[in-house]
Amino acid sequence: MRAPSPALLSRPSASVDATDILTATALAVAVLAPLAPSLLAAQPHDGQRLAQLAVLLGTGVSVAVVPAIRASLLRAWAALPPVLRVAFGGVVGLGVASSATAALPGYALVEVGVLVLSATLSLIVADRVSQGPQEALRLLSRAVVVMVGFYALLFAVSQVASIAAGTRLWPHAYTGFSNIRHLNQLQTWTYGLLLLPALTAESRGWRRASLGLSAFWIALAIGSGGRGTLLALAASLVVAWLLFGPAVRRHLWTVVGVAVAGIGLYLLLVWLPAVLFEQEAYRLARPMGEARLLVWGLALERFAASPWLGVGPMQLAADAAFLADGRVAHPHNAVVQVLAEWGGGAALLVVTAVGWGLWRWGLAARRERQDRALGSFVLTLALLGAALHAMVSGVVVMPVSQLWGGLVVGAALGWYLSARRAPSAAAPGAGRAWIASALVLAAGAAVVLGAGPDAMRVDERDLANVRDTTVLTLMPRFWRAGSLLGVAPDPIPEAEAHAATASPGR
Repeated sequence: MRAPSPALLSRPSASVDATDILTATALAVAVLAPLAPSLLAAQPHDGQRLAQLAVLLGTGVSVAVVPAIRASLLRAWAALPPVLRVAFGGVVGLGVASSATAALPGYALVEVGVLVLSATLSLIVADRVSQGPQEALRLLSRAVVVMVGFYALLFAVSQVASIAAGTRLWPHAYTGFSNIRHLNQLQTWTYGLLLLPALTAESRGWRRASLGLSAFWIALAIGSGGRGTLLALAASLVVAWLLFGPAVRRHLWTVVGVAVAGIGLYLLLVWLPAVLFEQEAYRLARPMGEARLLVWGLALERFAASPWLGVGPMQLAADAAFLADGRVAHPHNAVVQVLAEWGGGAALLVVTAVGWGLWRWGLAARRERQDRALGSFVLTLALLGAALHAMVSGVVVMPVSQLWGGLVVGAALGWYLSARRAPSAAAPGAGRAWIASALVLAAGAAVVLGAGPDAMRVDERDLANVRDTTVLTLMPRFWRAGSLLGVAPDPIPEAEAHAATASPGR
């Protein structure tokens, strides 16, 4: 008799180890992320950031003290293609070098630390998924269904409360996010997985929930003006159709039907209440192209001034001129952001790794077995959709998007590896174990030392920064305040000079 697969919480007969507990805990926090502010009695963005940091720091400590989790990390790292290992190591090394030259090196190292810890979580998830891919993907998709179900309740409460109070309706009412675009980023990462139970031979309850909530997710994307999400989803569907062909043709018609139902739900849940209560439907403040081109140009000016190492990770949020002129704390484009903050070398490595990874994923998808085609299809929607959406939004910046990105990328990597290697039971060498522990502890220390003191006074900084009308501080970056100028122990000379001469109404 074949031994049971040790997949991520796959079957009751399979033993549950420390790695299962860690991955299940991370998934549970991700599911509750839209509700984190309410649970933590915090402002939406900062509450979600604290929830994300709890998962990442817990992951780092677990790697250091639990041998089974450390072995899981090292197995996945050893299975990575060399191109990805070299690219990741190079990006981290260049990030540390760039941080050393930054105006706020502490916060620069925070961003490097978050990257390392997020990758650590992804690799641990990848190892577990690779040992039982079908069961793990089923669990992940059901978790997404539960999360969107929770959000549907939040939406209903918000609408009813707004109607009762006579205040503005969703998305101007409470959304669980400090910026509605952060919800759109979550939708991009999760839409494919949300669809999975509807496309498989699941139980009737899960299938109906998946179909209804998938239409609801589309309705909210339309109602919030989420053009980046909708365009990324449409483009990824076209690419998936070209990759998988007849294997998913029937499912594509299901997706089209869900999209039509989503339009109907938008009219019923968002547009009609606005009409009945004499409110305007949501409209964007500025055309996307105009705003994006402005901040991209400003960020590329910083790259031109520091092409090798950039201005430092997260340092655009400490650039008074960028904040005042662009009215944002990041450039809303992942490649431009890496160019400006991490430098040309890091950007080249990132583009190479992502491009090579998507190319290899596409080649593998075309050769996928029939029983695996659907899993590859929904993961393709997530990966390609997020990559495209990151070109016009802060997909790689915001806490909920980063947390779900770590889980989804880990699941996709595990799915890819499951068809190409047998899980290894070999114990890692003592040297590699010590190195892994030291690296994740250093990353955790960078996050705690860099962001920890400020985490205790984010509200104080919000109030102080609001009084500075030369910058728009309520466009989040690491914290809700967006601007890091209030974090510096001493004013940055260039920032102080710009603040003194800038027009208050700018």
